[in-house]
Amino acid sequence: MRQKRDVIATLLKGGRPDLARVVAGPFGIRDPDVDEIGKFWVVTRPRPTSEMVDILFETNVTGMMLQARGGLEPSDLAGVFKSKAKATDMAKRLIEERG
Repeated sequence: MRQKRDVIATLLKGGRPDLARVVAGPFGIRDPDVDEIGKFWVVTRPRPTSEMVDILFETNVTGMMLQARGGLEPSDLAGVFKSKAKATDMAKRLIEERG
């Protein structure tokens, strides 16, 4: 966190508040504390041309919030998993079922 503060201070001194905001991220200098949740795997419902890379991704709570801001709707979700293997199995099945 110290390094992040130093980068932000340097950008602000250099007259680049726009870049300082990017480095700070959506929660400012301090990212939110995440206890036992950590990272998880998300599977979204496939579209007609979706491939595995389009419907399966690893994220965390912050990343999921950004996905929602970007337009991901609850109805787009097929599953949320701690296990990559279970998420991959579901994604493969959805791609196969889609035909």
